Amino acid sequence: MKRTLQRLSLILFSVFLAAPGFGQTESTLKGMAEYKAENYEEAIELLTRARLESPESSLAAFFLGMSYKKAIEYDLAEKHLKDAVNLTPKIKEALIELIDVLFLQSDPEKRTEIWYWINTAEKEGIYPAATAFFKGRAFMLEREFSKAAESFETAGKLDPEMARSCDFQIGICQIELKELEAARDIFKKVMAGDPESDLALFARNYYDMLENRLFAERPFRLTLTILGQYDTNMVLKPTDDASAEGITNERGFVTTDTLRLEFLPNLEGPFDFYAQYSGMVNLHENHGDSHDLIGNSLTVRPGYSAGKFNFGIRARYGHYLRRNPDYKGYLGSLTVGPSLKTFLMKNHFFEAFAGYIRNDFFDDPDLRIENRDSSGAQARLDWIWLIRERWLFNLKYEFVYEDTEGANWENMGNRFTAAAVFSLTESLRFQAGIDSLIQDYANKHTLFGKEREDRTNTGTLGLTLDIDRRLSLLLHYARTRCNSNIGVYDYTRNIFSAGVELRF
Repeated sequence: MKRTLQRLSLILFSVFLAAPGFGQTESTLKGMAEYKAENYEEAIELLTRARLESPESSLAAFFLGMSYKKAIEYDLAEKHLKDAVNLTPKIKEALIELIDVLFLQSDPEKRTEIWYWINTAEKEGIYPAATAFFKGRAFMLEREFSKAAESFETAGKLDPEMARSCDFQIGICQIELKELEAARDIFKKVMAGDPESDLALFARNYYDMLENRLFAERPFRLTLTILGQYDTNMVLKPTDDASAEGITNERGFVTTDTLRLEFLPNLEGPFDFYAQYSGMVNLHENHGDSHDLIGNSLTVRPGYSAGKFNFGIRARYGHYLRRNPDYKGYLGSLTVGPSLKTFLMKNHFFEAFAGYIRNDFFDDPDLRIENRDSSGAQARLDWIWLIRERWLFNLKYEFVYEDTEGANWENMGNRFTAAAVFSLTESLRFQAGIDSLIQDYANKHTLFGKEREDRTNTGTLGLTLDIDRRLSLLLHYARTRCNSNIGVYDYTRNIFSAGVELRF
């Protein structure tokens, strides 16, 4: 578009040098020559003198307006271009330049005037391609992106040299209309037309952004995480030597592999839906015949949005097999209840959940008092602060009450979690977190004669290196310290992890 306007101005310049009737004073001709030589300050001085010498000269008004435009003094450019449009003989090119100057001022109060001059240009048939282009831009200001795209398409058909610029603007309209795949394809087309141009560079930036966004918003998301781990206390060997007598081989290597399939359809209207299947395999170098675990879980959350609030029902069921020495049912776990999500402030996300929980352990203990089957309640408050792109801070509080069949396991827990993620570079992220669980058991332990109290604190550090949007390398360290007033439950554990995450 810019090239088209420049071409119009140069054609106009060459014609006016020879054309009679435009009041070409010596100051006008010299000012036009300085304008052509891109000496805009000198041109402004000469053409200002020309306008005083010949106020009726539309030619002097036009080139003075164009000189002010090049000098980025748009309010003065507007004044003289309006004179060039209204004086006799009228300069039709001045009308197109005037519309451009009104856009360049980025003044919302100019919108009515922009539409007036666009309609004038349409009625008089002045440069239809440029007029259609500006009409598209005016529709964009009104956020009527469908009409804007139609106008840009018309402009591109009328002037093939403007087609790539028009396609670029159509792509932006399609982003606003959430036609992301169509926008991505059109930016790819713009890039292919002239790969070395500035327009192609801008198009590539949009193309890359859309590729990442489409990948992030795909309805089906498959994530595979493969971790090799070294666990310093896989059997939770007590810290107290007397309680830990006879426990050996607590250290060893572990592999933890998880497969997560998510379904997040893009539904029209206020309703939304989320579902996730997760599969996990946990294999141990030592104690595998008693600790190897296979888990499967399914989570669903239908929701409804009303303004800033999203209401939903969240349900999760998990089923786990443990090797002992063959794989058989170990635990079935159900959580269900209402949830509320909202953005109350910019960059601050809140979620609340309250619901019913049920845990069924499939092995029957030798003593009823050790039966861990339970029903109970869970409540959670979650705050996420999006500090800036790829930087976030998270605080979470969770309350859990488990009413167990066995008296030794009935408990109430309060968990506090803080976590942060910071981007060190474009592809490298650092994570840190701390988790504190306060568990108080309701009854005196039948063996130890006192009510059990556990204080479990876990600190985590991690690095994630994104190779591309489909592959990341992971390094992670976690240290857990459980302080219990009953020695057999008091332990320290360190887990070192390294692996990869694949996203499809």
